[in-house]
Parts: sequence; C-alpha cells; structure tokens
Amino acid sequence: MYVIIITVTLQIIIVSTPLATVFITVRQNFWEWVFALAVGAGGLGVSAMTKLVTQHMQGGSGREHQEELLSMSSNAYCLPRVG
Repeated sequence: MYVIIITVTLQIIIVSTPLATVFITVRQNFWEWVFALAVGAGGLGVSAMTKLVTQHMQGGSGREHQEELLSMSSNAYCLPRVG
C-alpha cells in the first residue's frame, strides 16, 4: 500500500510543479486521473483473482489462501508462502 501512496504522490508532485518542464509532462484533468487510478486498481483485483484461481486449480480449499491474501493486503506484490 505504501508503494501505491508514494507513487501517486510523486506523480502528482512531478506533474503539478515546475518539474513538469524537466520531464516534459502536461497536467491531467480530473477524469484522466480517475481513469488512471481505476486502471491501477483494476490490476490489484486481477492479481487477487489470479491467486485465488491458481489456488483452486491446485486442489486447495482456498480458505487458507484467502486468509493469506487478506494478510498480504498491505503489499500487493508479495508472493504466497510455499510449504
């Protein structure tokens, strides 16, 4: 979660300050920000569903995996523990 917060904060700083001239960026309007955030959030959902489907295909009940996903919710890029 911290990675997402830091990334969004840095993007806003780069686009909304004089750094925009260094990186040759233009300001996004409100709906472009909403779209960008929706696409990013959609990736988190796809990742969670992929992990659940993988667990189901491996023959597990999925309950342990769901609990593990909930415990990892602060870091979307963690891989499940093996063993």
